[in-house]
Amino acid sequence: MHQLTGDSGTFASMNYPHYPYHNHVYQQWNITVDTHEAVKLTLVFIDTQGYPGHCRNDYVQVVDPYEHKSLSWCGTCAHSSTSTVTSAEHSLYVFFVTDFVIRRAGFSARYEAVDNRLGPPTPAVPDTTSDWLLVSDGIKQISVSASTNQVWALDVDGRPLRRMGITKTAPQGTHGYH
Repeated sequence: MHQLTGDSGTFASMNYPHYPYHNHVYQQWNITVDTHEAVKLTLVFIDTQGYPGHCRNDYVQVVDPYEHKSLSWCGTCAHSSTSTVTSAEHSLYVFFVTDFVIRRAGFSARYEAVDNRLGPPTPAVPDTTSDWLLVSDGIKQISVSASTNQVWALDVDGRPLRRMGITKTAPQGTHGYH
């Protein structure tokens, strides 16, 4: 187990990037920043056995202990907007777990402390576990994110809809729902 503190830092799985990670690995990083800050974690690179959405073999899991939520990544990809997560409070846990079959390069990540005076971050995707409120004939739930300038909605069949570019000068959006 690794304890990471301070305003920013980087870390990686064992042997990264020069050699493949070992079989049966369990690594844990506990990241803690100042009390009035949150942890912004970015997976810079990941190369593990598995396919995104089916992370059962080798994976990186990020757990927010205050929100009791976790996200997992696997497969091969470089940094994208979907590989960044911000904690609700001042701590975040990162786990790296491997099985006994295929070994690859592993992962690298960086973290930084960000201001948390405005409260927990708005989720990028609507919370589908809450009770639904029917707000129109075709929409079950709407979520607005000022930080990403997007509106998310779920239709009556649970399909996500997203509208981007909502501003005071273009309240109708620029791209429509898709």
